[in-house]
Amino acid sequence: MDDEFRFVLKRFAQYYSKAKFGIPEIEKREFGYGTEKKIDARHKSFQNEQDFQAFLANSTPLYVSHSVAYYELPNATPMEKKGWLGADLVFDLDYEAEGKYLTKDDFEKIRGDTLRLIEEFLIPDFGVQKEMISANFSGNRGFHVHVYDKRFRLLRSDERKEIIEYVKGLGLKYEMFFSQKEAGQSAGRSVFKELGPKPDSSGYSGRFARKVLQMLENEPEKLSRIFKDSIKQQSFINNINNGNWSLRKLNQNINSKLRVLAEQELPMRSVNIDSGVTQDASKLIRVPNSIHGSTGLIAKRIPLNELAAFEAMNSAIVFSKMPVKILALDDIPSIEMGNTTHEEIKKSKSAEVPEYFAFFLKLKGSANIIL
Repeated sequence: MDDEFRFVLKRFAQYYSKAKFGIPEIEKREFGYGTEKKIDARHKSFQNEQDFQAFLANSTPLYVSHSVAYYELPNATPMEKKGWLGADLVFDLDYEAEGKYLTKDDFEKIRGDTLRLIEEFLIPDFGVQKEMISANFSGNRGFHVHVYDKRFRLLRSDERKEIIEYVKGLGLKYEMFFSQKEAGQSAGRSVFKELGPKPDSSGYSGRFARKVLQMLENEPEKLSRIFKDSIKQQSFINNINNGNWSLRKLNQNINSKLRVLAEQELPMRSVNIDSGVTQDASKLIRVPNSIHGSTGLIAKRIPLNELAAFEAMNSAIVFSKMPVKILALDDIPSIEMGNTTHEEIKKSKSAEVPEYFAFFLKLKGSANIIL
């Protein structure tokens, strides 16, 4: 390990000497940690947070993770001897961006989808209480959502896979939202009413009705030009509120646009939800409030009411503004961090930057620190 990493890890240790983690039932968790790799060693356990904090302050790895599972003997090997007691339901949302740096737009998208997961799926569809949900920034490219609701604790891999498939909308069929009901006779022939979801319906069907109503109220012409006529627009809104979707059958253009909305916008397919993390009931996940060894940012736990406004490159910073000299190993673009726009730095050029930005670039492999 070179002197630069020793300098960085010394500052990590200073943070850990005062950090708080709040890991539920910490004595039943397995821990893994690493510096050369994200996990160089595992099968470690701690009796309490004080012991864990002391380990981090004294041994100070770049990365530290804990099991989503609870065990009778978390430090036992092999895995079969641990005595699995259940596991939290955890979602890992990462943005698959090209290059080393996540743009502000990329981050807003992954943050928005994290909110969608919580507000449109976990709370209404799965009935999880807010106090049973914990969200934290991953420390790099996304967010982790932990569900501590004991109803999910004993679910095995196949059952957790079904939850992921539901969230991703795999197997979602647009036609299943609708049915027909005979509404009378006309010219000797039966007339049918097209029944569909109301905005207070549960699951995907209610979400679909609410999305359509939102479109009709805010962008009606996006659905059809016939809604330039405000009377027709209001009539369809009233009908949807009563579960009457007959216009869908009468107007194929509207029908095709509703299908696209249902199949493309309702499921959470827009970002990478790591199915393996949710399915694996013995997975190790980054410790909330620990430092990510690839960025120097905290995997910060975020109150749900603050998630919509959370800006990682400002709010997850732990290190100081003390000036540190660096040598660029890449062409470093202009980057917003610490409520400051840091100007681009050309490869092989030196610059003086705040400590937090120097650590970020060092851990990204983009710069050396000049001690």
